[in-house]
Amino acid sequence: ASSPDMESNYGGGLLDMVKGGAGRLFSNLKDNLKDTLKDTSTKVMQSVASYTKGELDISYITSRIIVMSFPAEGVELGFRNHIEDVRTFLDSRHPDHYTVFNLSPKSYRSARFHNRDGRVASAVLVSAMFCFCHLFSNPVPAIQLLNSKRPGTILWPSHRRYIGYICDLIADKPFQPHCKPLTIKAVLLSPVPCFNKQRNGCRPFCDILIGETRIFTTSQEYERMKEYRVQEGKIIIPLGVTVHGDVVISVYHMRSTIGGRLQAKMSNTQIFQIQFHTGFVSLGTTLLKFNKPELDACDSPEKYPQLFHVIVEIEIESADRQTDLTPPWENFTTKDINPSILFSSHQEHQDTLAMAGRSPGDASQDNLKTAGQGAFLSSLSWQGT
Repeated sequence: ASSPDMESNYGGGLLDMVKGGAGRLFSNLKDNLKDTLKDTSTKVMQSVASYTKGELDISYITSRIIVMSFPAEGVELGFRNHIEDVRTFLDSRHPDHYTVFNLSPKSYRSARFHNRDGRVASAVLVSAMFCFCHLFSNPVPAIQLLNSKRPGTILWPSHRRYIGYICDLIADKPFQPHCKPLTIKAVLLSPVPCFNKQRNGCRPFCDILIGETRIFTTSQEYERMKEYRVQEGKIIIPLGVTVHGDVVISVYHMRSTIGGRLQAKMSNTQIFQIQFHTGFVSLGTTLLKFNKPELDACDSPEKYPQLFHVIVEIEIESADRQTDLTPPWENFTTKDINPSILFSSHQEHQDTLAMAGRSPGDASQDNLKTAGQGAFLSSLSWQGT
């Protein structure tokens, strides 16, 4: 096993969807939306209604939120939006009043604007934005609305978990994440999944990542890896790894694809993956249980026994982790956030709620909740125009 020095931070995971770290999810919404959206009117809705999808992969989630695949140049032109066509489209329909968020690891030459395809990243961010702006108080209707406007995007349970974190942060009584590291003592799998050729067991190893950086692995040479059989009932993988921030636990089955020790090639098949943020694990928690529907990357249902689940044994440290970074939720207020900034008109707002299965009374409660809000984001509201 290996355990290089760990340098965890608040970015690098699902809370780092917007470049610059988790805090940018909040600051970008506040700093960019004001100039981008304040002059949007109901005329945009007429434009949206007349727009039919053709060569461009562009979806209007609302009249003020557009999701598109990664604009392309060069060899990618055969299967992606042409960057010049996208820029022309946006310039003609939203002149001088749009901001493009790049949600992929790729970047453009300067003077080009931004957004790999990024379908999952954009779905997570837009769904989180619905919750951040108090349109919904839980991830389910937010994701349903996104899928109704841009079908085909499959979100993993961890994506939904992180959208839920946003809901916790902006609730009437906001959850305050802690800054204490935790130690992952062991991971337990039960019953034993069937990933070997005989379909009677597996040869598992575990990777631990902080953001996208692997900090620990139990992987060894093939001959030294224990093979577990169904009859054993469970698998316990001892770890003893201290982590902080965005954590990924990924368990694989190791197999040899070619016979013969000298010619053998290792091929790893992912059994499952879990991602969570340590700050949202309640103090005093010692066990985290994940049933199969709460696990990522479980793509072969026939390999998992009935009632398959994972238990992560943890210990939360008593002292906060010292860091120069300020968490994005510290000293953050949501009192000036109103869902009307997402729409061009009251009617669009009501129609969207109806599409999501919410009654006008729900919208009234949202308006009451944000009454007395500050002038900052309220300037984006159609109610004040």
